[in-house]
Amino acid sequence: MIKELVEKDKISKYLRSVLASGVFLAVTLLPIRSMSFTVCIFSLSKEFMFLLFLFLLFCLLLRYDLSHRIVKRGNNTVDLFFNIIVDNAYVSVAILSLLSVAASFLIFQFIFEGIPHVQDAIAQLFQVKIFSLGKLYVEPHPLKEFFSFLHIIDKGNKWYSLYPPVFPFLVMLGYVLHTPGIVNPLLGGITVLIVYKIGEVLFNRRVGIIAAILLVFSPFFYFMNASMMVHPLSLLLTSSFFFLFILADKKDNYKYFSFSGITLGLLFSSRPYDAFLIGMPILVYLVFNSFKYRNWKNLTFFIFSFFPSASIIFIYNYFTNGNIFNFGYYVWDPYYAKLGFILGHTPLRGLLFTLSRLRELNYYLFILPVPSLIFILIALIGRKIKENKYLLMMVFEIITVFVGFSFYHYYEICYGPRLIYSTLVFIVIISALGIERISHNFYWKKTKAIIIGLLCFFYFRINLPLYLEYYKHSYWGVNREVHEATKKNNIHNAVVFFNYHGARCIPHYKTREENLWGAAFMWNSPLLDSDVIFARDLGEHNKDLMNFYPHREFYICYYDCFIKKFVFRRIQRG
Repeated sequence: MIKELVEKDKISKYLRSVLASGVFLAVTLLPIRSMSFTVCIFSLSKEFMFLLFLFLLFCLLLRYDLSHRIVKRGNNTVDLFFNIIVDNAYVSVAILSLLSVAASFLIFQFIFEGIPHVQDAIAQLFQVKIFSLGKLYVEPHPLKEFFSFLHIIDKGNKWYSLYPPVFPFLVMLGYVLHTPGIVNPLLGGITVLIVYKIGEVLFNRRVGIIAAILLVFSPFFYFMNASMMVHPLSLLLTSSFFFLFILADKKDNYKYFSFSGITLGLLFSSRPYDAFLIGMPILVYLVFNSFKYRNWKNLTFFIFSFFPSASIIFIYNYFTNGNIFNFGYYVWDPYYAKLGFILGHTPLRGLLFTLSRLRELNYYLFILPVPSLIFILIALIGRKIKENKYLLMMVFEIITVFVGFSFYHYYEICYGPRLIYSTLVFIVIISALGIERISHNFYWKKTKAIIIGLLCFFYFRINLPLYLEYYKHSYWGVNREVHEATKKNNIHNAVVFFNYHGARCIPHYKTREENLWGAAFMWNSPLLDSDVIFARDLGEHNKDLMNFYPHREFYICYYDCFIKKFVFRRIQRG
């Protein structure tokens, strides 16, 4: 009788796990939004590999351990090689970190042509140039309508980017050395080291190494590092904050709580909403423990250490926006940055955005012919998650960020679902735990090597080339063609009126016409004193700007769809 009840309980747990897995896979693969590129890179041999991983999931991990049925044949080549990597963990992680830096920087130079491509990054670069002048802002041009740009504030006598100051300040250090594109690859390389340490401290070296490998070979990671976006800094600070918190909690050391508070403050001064979402679960945990143990020391040091570094953005707000609580997002557009169900944003729309981000994460994270998030499922199914509070915290961190951004009315896929990029540290560590779980229970010598070989083949031979091809063609409508054409036509001491209307005939151009303006604007100095000044083509109003620069030559630049290149036509004053 007891034996039957035990067997029924096993079957019940198995069915519940199968049901949970089915729901998870349906939700994260649901085609809420169609994207031809992502569908393309995901479709090849998807069914075969997907069924194979489902077999491993339901048979190996859901209380059906095949190791009792398969004879162990000793270590295979894959295991021996991986054991060598683990035994020399610090050297291996250092190599992975350098590989990450090199790959990201090479992509920045040769795929992204050494320039920012997204309007956010171009606005950040504008602020970098202002900082390099030793200023927080500059005066806008009297005819500022010729130089207006997305995400750049030009109110009153101030012209500056709407974004917080920490990231532009770091990039400025690279800019003065004429290599601004090296900053994000370096931040990514440091992140790899921290992710390894988190995996090692929480679980073991194997998990740490696997997490570092997953991160380094994630195109979402190295393409974002190759951009000039703030998100790599957000990921580094999130990883550092969580690592310092783990050390503080394990050692019950107020110094580490202070360091973690400082790091969270820096994150707040870089991406305030990220810091709010990432810090909330940890703050709840600390408050709960303080009440439970009647000990407020750790919480006190954490909070008071947060404010000095968080005050950076408040001080910056005061000098730029006139009020410490007046953030640039709201100065630029009071409605754009608002959270909540406004501007037509509804709970259903927020839910669809969340499901879409999960789906895109499945595509962009590892570009394997299997759902990327399936490894998280493998790690968590059948595991008593409550017994590992740090694993539970990572799960809550992911949920908090996804839920938090469901209240934001804006949805966009740029290098991947970038708004939830800060969760990558938690995702790769839990995924590494799932892969380690598979490896621990899988003893087929040849099959393990075959599976890894197939995954590497699809990654390097099929999916990665498609990815590189996708990004190298004027990503986000921006490239160096305008700048190169200016040099080729030997144009100097000139104002170039840039006509970006009708730009959809440009090959591979798949974005708004307005975005193409960034390809010209990025070359302007904030003081508008460079050899060639790019301005918007405003038709009859151009004469106003021409009168402002009596000693310069003037050109109109436009894309000729017949000869398929940018053309410069000289114009005379009057």
